[in-house]
Amino acid sequence: MFVDLVGFTPAAEKISPRQLIQELSEMFSILDVIAIRHGAERIKTVGDAYLAVCGMPTPNPDHANVMVRVGRDFLKYLDIYNREKQKSWQVRIGMHTGPVVGGIVGHSRYLYDIFGDAVNTAARVQAAAQPMTLLTTEKTWNLVKDEFSFVPRSPVTIKGKGPMSLYELVVP
Repeated sequence: MFVDLVGFTPAAEKISPRQLIQELSEMFSILDVIAIRHGAERIKTVGDAYLAVCGMPTPNPDHANVMVRVGRDFLKYLDIYNREKQKSWQVRIGMHTGPVVGGIVGHSRYLYDIFGDAVNTAARVQAAAQPMTLLTTEKTWNLVKDEFSFVPRSPVTIKGKGPMSLYELVVP
């Protein structure tokens, strides 16, 4: 699952660096709590992007539902956060299901990361999402459609994949 803050660069120009880091840290810390509560795990953050998985290193047959719960709960949290703090942060969330390879990269500064087509696809699905939505591929949708409501979106051409059917989560 990729989460990306919409309009981060323009927002960064309007507030102090200290305030920007404080707000980003607060939002990602809450996302960490939500992920852990549901059994998912953050892999990394890069600037205003957040990458999380479920089912690593121990496989979880419910991984797709777990990740949708994480994304849904973060969208709900961010809506409340914005109202309470009079902010207007928005995110796009993209998900895909598939095998990934994880490992420690580097020699002097270690970093655990994940790689594979599923990671690339999730990143591209996130880029196709509208602000404040969670968008998933048909592969993931097939795993979660009995627990969650989705709206089918028009097929989107995903780099390296071609046209893909995507589904937007209905957040109650």
